[in-house]
Amino acid sequence: MEPMPLPQLSHDSIRALMRSTYIPEPTQITTISTVGWYHSIYMLTFPLHSIAGLRSQTSTELVLRVSGTDLPSIKTENEAAILTWVAQSTSVPVPAVVRYDISCDNPIGHEYILLERAPGVPLDRLFRTFDEEKLTVVVVDAMVDLYVQLAASERQWTHIGGLRFGQDGKKIVPGPIVEWAMWNVPEIEKYWPEGTRIEDVNIAGPYASYVEYITALVRTYIYAIKIHPSLAHMRDLLPRIDAFLDALARNADTLNQTTLSLAHQDVHFGNMLYDETIGQITFIDWEFSGVVPEPSQYPVMALGWTRDQSEEDKKVNLWVRETFARRCSERGVAVMDNSGFSSEAQEHMHEAVSSLLSIVKLCPTDGKQDKVEEWRGAVLEHMGYFEMGTI
Repeated sequence: MEPMPLPQLSHDSIRALMRSTYIPEPTQITTISTVGWYHSIYMLTFPLHSIAGLRSQTSTELVLRVSGTDLPSIKTENEAAILTWVAQSTSVPVPAVVRYDISCDNPIGHEYILLERAPGVPLDRLFRTFDEEKLTVVVVDAMVDLYVQLAASERQWTHIGGLRFGQDGKKIVPGPIVEWAMWNVPEIEKYWPEGTRIEDVNIAGPYASYVEYITALVRTYIYAIKIHPSLAHMRDLLPRIDAFLDALARNADTLNQTTLSLAHQDVHFGNMLYDETIGQITFIDWEFSGVVPEPSQYPVMALGWTRDQSEEDKKVNLWVRETFARRCSERGVAVMDNSGFSSEAQEHMHEAVSSLLSIVKLCPTDGKQDKVEEWRGAVLEHMGYFEMGTI
């Protein structure tokens, strides 16, 4: 996704929103300067104990995250439902959901999520002051605990996708996919032919199996190849892509052998708040989280990632990833990266679709054109595994 213009709210509209949700008017409203791409963020301060039911007994501050028009409704509800599930089902520290609205029918005219302010400072501002022992005990062990607790939920899930609330507004049920690689509304308007709908170029879900999920992805790529001029060079492969889908269906029993687990999918230092007073890490920004198959359960390359990394930061990033794997091993937990495939066939399926995604996502935006032939070759190589009848 690309960064996009974000909503700019008047303080009067925020006060009106609070009144409409039966929350007192804040005594102070602060706009938070952020490098985030998807939300405008406001810190709201209230008199102590003025809002009933909050977890914090020492402050009354709420964070208002106001979504842009990128992925209407699904991203906000996914984050609200997942934060609620994590708070109810694990001991992982996360912000508490106070209110949310997936519509724009409210005083601010945008969908939003209102959270209790989590204590602490973003770790990307602090980690350079930590020695290895503190990085290990405070940071890496918190990441390991997050991974272990979410992985332990695997027996609960029977779908690939996000979460949402049921008709009663309380029960948490399977929801649609929310992924960073989805085309958002401003991107579609900028890069795609007039009349292209968000559902034309994105999958929906939830999906009952790995093959069903992969098939839905590939069908959106086929649509893109057929209609976008920058993908005309891929049209000669359409018969082979169709045959690839047929092979996946024939071999679904083998390819569907995987475990499903909830995963954050965006764990980096900017999404971790450290509270020095109690030594606790809180994990924030769960909008792209979801239930995923085993090879995607933990994006290890995101561990320790920061924006605008120096060479020294990159060394810390590598050290964090290596230490994460070691600490997982010490707890008897396997690290599920791309070694988590259950079969050679499953790995070829994954790699074919990943390379196809790179082409379909970047060609319309003129991104990384020097890599297109390499990706095309990878698509052919990995689809070729199924053409040889080796499975």
